[in-house]
Amino acid sequence: MGSVFGHRQISLFPYLLLRVLPVAAIILAVIGFVGLAITQDIAEEKADELLERQSRYTRTIIQFRVSNIISQTRSLSQSALFVNGLIDVEGRRNYLPAFFDTLRLADFPHAKIELTDYKGRRLFSNQDEDEVHPESKKWRKEAVDKGIERSLLTVDGLFVASPVFYLGKAEGTVAVELGRVELPGLFDVGPQYNETVITDPEGRVIYASNSKFGTVGKPFANDGHRNRRMVSVSLKGFPGVEIRTLQWQDVALASQQWLKNFLIAGMLITLLVLGIAIALTAFIAKQNVFRLSSVVRKIGGANDMGQRVTPSGPAELYALGNDFNAMLETLQKTTTSYEYVDSIVTNTADGIITIDNFGLIETVNPAAEEMFGYFSEEVIGNNIAMLMPADERDAHDGYVRNSEIFVPRTINKAGELHGLRKDGILFPMELNVAPMQVGGDKKFIGLFRDITERMKVDKAKSEFVSTVSHELRTPLTSIRGSLALVKSGTFGELPEQVARLVELADNNTKRLIALVNDLLDMERLQSGEMEFHMDKVSLVEIVSNSIEANKPFADEHKVFFKLTETLPNAFVKGDSDRLAQVMANLSSNAAKFSPEGETIEVSLGRGEEGFRVNVADHGPGVPDEFRDQVFDRFTQADSTDTRQKGGTGLGLNISRAIIEKHGGFIDFESVPDNGATFYFDLPEYG
Repeated sequence: MGSVFGHRQISLFPYLLLRVLPVAAIILAVIGFVGLAITQDIAEEKADELLERQSRYTRTIIQFRVSNIISQTRSLSQSALFVNGLIDVEGRRNYLPAFFDTLRLADFPHAKIELTDYKGRRLFSNQDEDEVHPESKKWRKEAVDKGIERSLLTVDGLFVASPVFYLGKAEGTVAVELGRVELPGLFDVGPQYNETVITDPEGRVIYASNSKFGTVGKPFANDGHRNRRMVSVSLKGFPGVEIRTLQWQDVALASQQWLKNFLIAGMLITLLVLGIAIALTAFIAKQNVFRLSSVVRKIGGANDMGQRVTPSGPAELYALGNDFNAMLETLQKTTTSYEYVDSIVTNTADGIITIDNFGLIETVNPAAEEMFGYFSEEVIGNNIAMLMPADERDAHDGYVRNSEIFVPRTINKAGELHGLRKDGILFPMELNVAPMQVGGDKKFIGLFRDITERMKVDKAKSEFVSTVSHELRTPLTSIRGSLALVKSGTFGELPEQVARLVELADNNTKRLIALVNDLLDMERLQSGEMEFHMDKVSLVEIVSNSIEANKPFADEHKVFFKLTETLPNAFVKGDSDRLAQVMANLSSNAAKFSPEGETIEVSLGRGEEGFRVNVADHGPGVPDEFRDQVFDRFTQADSTDTRQKGGTGLGLNISRAIIEKHGGFIDFESVPDNGATFYFDLPEYG
C-alpha cells in the first residue's frame, strides 16, 4: 500500500536499518580511511627512518673500507723501500721483485698493486697481467705531475694513485686497482632487509646487491617503481658517487598492512553488531509505538481536539505522548485564535489584502472587495498592480522587487496613492504595508482606506490656508519694508529702546513671512501646483553654492560650514532651485541646533541608489521617541524648539516632498546628545 508521499511503507526495523546503517558505514569508512592514512604516514615515516639509519650504516662501512685502501696505498708510497726502489735502479732489481711477489692489501688480497716511475711506466706489480685501465694511467700521471693523491671509482673498479716523493719531488706513484670482480667485496655489508646500489657520476650501476634493482654497467632507473622505497647518500671523496639503499614497499610497510586488515575486520564486526542493536531497538520501540498510534487513530476518527493520549513506554516515548498532548492544546488554542482573527479581518471597515513576494494576491477581505468592486476569486492569483492606475504599476513592481530596501522605510507609515476600481474609476486611498513571514516565505499585508471624503476636507483646508497665506504676505511685506526704512535712519537716529523694539518687530516679521512661504510651498506641493524644472544639474555646484549662500546664517549662529568630502561629475536630474531649498533647510536646522563654535560637516559621496549628501551637526540629536515624527508637518523634536530656535516644523516635511519628487529618499541618523546626520539620496543622471 503506497503512502501519501508515493513511497512504499516499510516497518521500523528496515527503516532504521536503511537510515542508520549507511550513515554508520560511512562514518566507520571515514574513520578507517583516516586511521589508515595516519598509520600509512607513520609506517612510511618509520620505514624512511630505518632506511636512513641503514644507509648511514652502509656508508660508514664502505667509507671505512675505501679509506683503508687509500690509507694502505699512502703508507706504501711513503715507505723507504719504495722510495729507494725508484732511485736505486740496480738495487731494486735485487729486493723489490721478491717483495712484490708477496705484497697484498689487507682485506683485499686480490687487489693489484704497482710501482710506476715519473713517466707512468710500470716498474713492479704484484700481478702478472700487463693490462692497465686507461683511467688509471691518466690518474697515475696526474698524481706525479701535480704531486697529489688521486682516487677514482667507476664501473670498472676502484683506482687509487699516491705519489712517491724524493727530495720533495714526485718521482713515481704507488697505484692500487680493485677490478670489477673485487668490487662486491668492497660494497657487500652482509645480510639485511634492504638492498644496496652504488652508482657513478653518470648514473651507471657500479654495484648492486640484488640484480632486480640494477645491472652493473647499466644506467640506474628507479622512476615509476612505486613498489620500492629508496634513500641516497654520497660517498665522501668521490663526487657524484651515490650509495642508494632500497627496500621493497610491502616489506617496509608490513606492519601497516597488518593494521589495515585489523581495521577492516573491526569495521565489519562493528557493522554486524550495530545491525543486531538496531533490530533489538526496533522490536522494543515497536511495541510502545503501536500503543501510542492506536490512541492517535482514535482521536483522528473522533475528530475531537479535547481527546488526550496516555503517555507510556520509555522516557522518549513518554515525552512524545506529553508533546502530542501539548500540540493538541496549542492547536485547539490556535484554531480559536484563527477564528477570532478571521472575524476581525472579515468585519473590519478597512480593506486588507495579502500578497506574496512576487506581488501576487493571496487573500482579500470583504471590505477590500467592496472598495475595489471585485469578488475575491477575480483577483486572487493576479498581480496587485491590477488595482492601481497604469502610471503607478511600474513603480509598484520596483518596490516589490527591491523590498529589502523600500519596506524598512515604509513600514508602519501610511502612504497616499490612487486605487483603480473594476469599473475603471480612480479613487484616492491610504495604504499601509507591513512584511510578514509565513513559514519560510516572505509575504506582505496591505491595509487600504478610501480617503475620498478626507481629501475633500483637506482640499478645502488647503484652499483656506492658501487664501489666508496670500492675504497675509502682502501686509507683512509692507510692514517689513516700513521697518527697514525706520532701521535705515531715514527718519533720524532712534532711541535705544525704540531701536530694540523695531529690531524685535523686524525679526518677528521675518519669521511670519518664512511661515507664510512654508505654508504656501506645502499647499502647492499637496495640490501638485509646485513647478519643477527638471534638468541635468551638478550636485557639486548645488552643495558648494549652498554652503556659501548660508554662510551669513552660520555667522548669525556662530557656527561654521565645512565641505569634508566631494565627488566630481555627480550629476542628477532635478530642479536646482528646489534642491538648493532642501540644502538650505538642512543647513539652517544644523546651524540652529549646533553649539556655538562647532563645525557642521557637509559631504557628497556615493549612496545606496546613486549619490548621497550628508549634513552632520553636533547638536542634541533626535530622541528615539520622536524619530517617526521628524518629517511630519508642524513637528519638531521638542516643543520648546519653536520658542528657543524658531521655525515652523515644515522645513523637513517640504524637503521630503521635494526629494521624493526627484525619485530620491531622505532620512537621518542620530545618537541622542551626540548630534545628528541628515542625508538624502538622489538617482544618478541617465
